[in-house]
Amino acid sequence: MDSNHGDKVLSTLDTLIFFDGENIDAALIRKALLNKDIARANELLGHPYTLRGTVMRGKSLGRSINMPTANLKVTGGVFIPAHGVYATVTRLRGAEYIGLTHIGKKPTVDTSGIVTIETYLLDFNDDIYDQIIETELHLYIRETRKFNSLDDLKKQVDIDIITTRKFFGSK
Repeated sequence: MDSNHGDKVLSTLDTLIFFDGENIDAALIRKALLNKDIARANELLGHPYTLRGTVMRGKSLGRSINMPTANLKVTGGVFIPAHGVYATVTRLRGAEYIGLTHIGKKPTVDTSGIVTIETYLLDFNDDIYDQIIETELHLYIRETRKFNSLDDLKKQVDIDIITTRKFFGSK
């Protein structure tokens, strides 16, 4: 299966093969994604679960703390995994970038309750609005939570960056 179509796989997948005595089907993969077991979901899929969409403008709050994020607009019908922060790889313009992706509500900065998908690409700072990106989920890092301030949020993101770099073996 092509990783570009990970979202379609979960909406159209029927039983494919047996894996450790289990049928691989959409329900099994969804269950792994909802249980934050990204390694299992990726193993079942045969590739990393990928979210694909267009980068749209947000409120630029990440930019205000020197952590600009790419706000991803995905098409309807895409399965959204458990909310939280993930170590990810994003493909853009033929290159790959490691980063952090947050999926969910943003209780520290937004009380609307809207679920968003936003990625902070490490060591990257170009304007990519309106471009299509593909973000692969590799590791669930932590749950979404409300911080007392943007400084507290930034401190936690700095810890998440260390976790991500260790996971991918980079500095």
